[in-house]
Amino acid sequence: MIPLRYRHYHLPPDFPVIAFLGDQWTNPREEISFLHFHDCVEVGYCKKGSGILHTAEHDVFYEAGDLCVIPAYTPHMMQSVCEEESQWEYLFFQPGDMWGQLGKELAEDQRFWGEQGWNTYLFSREAYPQMYDLFQSLLRAFRQKPDLYKVTVRGGLLSLLAQVQREKTGVARGETVPQHMKLLFPALRYLDQWYGQKVEISYLASLCALSPTHFRRLFRQVMQASPLEYLNRIRVSMACRRILGTAKTMAEIARECGFPTVSGFHRAFQKYVGMTPTEWKQAYSDRAEHNAVSSPDDFDRSFLLP
Repeated sequence: MIPLRYRHYHLPPDFPVIAFLGDQWTNPREEISFLHFHDCVEVGYCKKGSGILHTAEHDVFYEAGDLCVIPAYTPHMMQSVCEEESQWEYLFFQPGDMWGQLGKELAEDQRFWGEQGWNTYLFSREAYPQMYDLFQSLLRAFRQKPDLYKVTVRGGLLSLLAQVQREKTGVARGETVPQHMKLLFPALRYLDQWYGQKVEISYLASLCALSPTHFRRLFRQVMQASPLEYLNRIRVSMACRRILGTAKTMAEIARECGFPTVSGFHRAFQKYVGMTPTEWKQAYSDRAEHNAVSSPDDFDRSFLLP
């Protein structure tokens, strides 16, 4: 079984979308050693080259001009097969934060996820020119930032999701989440929603119809972390959003994010971020309005929690 890695991206709280722009977003030619997944929807456009989109159950060929849509929590990794590494540009966004209840309903709609599993979608430029043009207009909005560009992006992404749901019957590449991971989905979604509450392992196990012992073992096998480690990563990430997006005190943020004491909050924050909450706020005070990156180094500093 190929290892899985979870990436918890920090998206700006008021406008939860990031754009990866430019020519530095490439996929390696080396054999992949793991798949990764994240808690947001990924939409990518292959600018140049070709390769293979690896998922847990299928390998799918892509080429220049293809648009790829990957729902949240779908394990995947891309590998170039041409002489030059394939180049992509991406948008990552969280529908629930972007459009509230409407976004949650769209992202969880069975027409998007698939009746029997979680699907990955590829749309060619030739067969779906309207989707291609729409995605290009979204990238231009991030590059040029015209007046009300955030409104344009919100509306465009909403239209794109609707088109994916309407057109997916001809392009879905099959079930892409392995059975052992699907067993954990009830617990993962519960933690994402109720991270601020006290969480019992026995309850998480019951959501997945597993014994606590089996649940712990499977969780670590799939997530490469214990349930508590995973939960604390979510709590720290959500604390980061509140630190930049609100004027609340650290004690209030700690309590809202599920840490019973400020000292426990500081220890967890130091462990996963490498600095104290106050140091992090001072270092990234301009990050709340940072929605586009042009290099992997910039992305690592701005959006990816350790």
